[in-house]
Amino acid sequence: MKPRIFISHSAKEAPADAALVAISSALAERFDVFLDRERLEDGQRWSHHLHTWLGLCHGAVIVLSESALTSDWVLKEATILRWRQEIGYDFPIVPVYVGSVVPEDLAGHGFPPIRLDAIQGVAGGDPEQKAERVRTALARLLGRELADPLRGVEEIVAARLRTIAVADLDRIADDLDLDLGIWRPDLDHGTRFARAVFHLGPGRMFEVIRRVAPLLPDAEARAQLVDILLAFWVEPAAALQLEAVARRKGGARVAALEAKFQTTLEMYVRRASCCDPAWPTLRTVGGGGEDGAGAVVAEIRAALRAHFELDEFDYPDDDAIRAFLTSVSGEYGVSDEPVVVALREGLDEAGLDRVVAAFPSLTYLGLISGGAVAFPASADRLAPRLDTDQEQQAVTFYKRARALARPRSRAV
Repeated sequence: MKPRIFISHSAKEAPADAALVAISSALAERFDVFLDRERLEDGQRWSHHLHTWLGLCHGAVIVLSESALTSDWVLKEATILRWRQEIGYDFPIVPVYVGSVVPEDLAGHGFPPIRLDAIQGVAGGDPEQKAERVRTALARLLGRELADPLRGVEEIVAARLRTIAVADLDRIADDLDLDLGIWRPDLDHGTRFARAVFHLGPGRMFEVIRRVAPLLPDAEARAQLVDILLAFWVEPAAALQLEAVARRKGGARVAALEAKFQTTLEMYVRRASCCDPAWPTLRTVGGGGEDGAGAVVAEIRAALRAHFELDEFDYPDDDAIRAFLTSVSGEYGVSDEPVVVALREGLDEAGLDRVVAAFPSLTYLGLISGGAVAFPASADRLAPRLDTDQEQQAVTFYKRARALARPRSRAV
């Protein structure tokens, strides 16, 4: 498999366009290049297929021209790419400075928080020289095992879709106007279809599942596809932020999501875990009252015993449960499979500290409804802020899709 390289740009100037052409041409032989030549104009909705590309790529090039510095899309892409790099993947990013742009120019255009200027970039020289330096910087990806956060999910979905006849998938793609891309010998029909649907919004994703579900062999396959695909409406930036919190080395792992439904929270966890099954999520309903923190700790204690099948005789108290959690955690207490605790509103700063101290290796995700600010300010707020109508639509389509996935009852 060729390494996949995402090129972020806003090549409206001649020097930037020349660099873009030279770089994509130089990489084309030994890399798969993800390049969107049809850049969006200001005010248009960001192209959702870019979400898939940003999740599947193994490295990236960011062409920084004058127009790129003021492009919301380039900043968004650069932010997601930097999250990819920060969460532990060997993920090279090559900034390319064109025209009069230099690293110091990033400071005045929203880029400082992602510290793009701290990465060794390419500046100076003609387009061909820039392209050669980019190719050299990315050469370390060649001939090695490649990893990306979407690969495992892609293979699960593709494997389910391979049980469906090619003609049936082609017909569904035609009916729903899905772009399966150019045929390639290294991509089977299940993989091509999976990549075509990953970027769809909840409504169109539901239509895909409605057509695909009857063709799958059993209820388990249908439910798995629903759980994976209906989580893809979640913004990758928020999912990557949650993953970064869950894998934090040291300090409390606490995040907050402004949303209404527990189902939304669980879809965020599934998107962040990027695997199936998703990270275990333990629901709690406490938080208020005279001893809200104590009630939450008791709920977590019971949920951990149930999830890990911990006998109360062998694990009689929180010390014993903490010792067990430590034994299954990796370095710095970071587990390969983080356990997420879903918290409702009502805990103040002291209450949250008490809960986290009881089970510090867990990840805590607070659900904040209706714009309330009851959840402690110390929590990492998942951004961008969730649109209420979008959440309602996503949850509705998820519930409808889950109904389609249930085993079909026979008439008596």
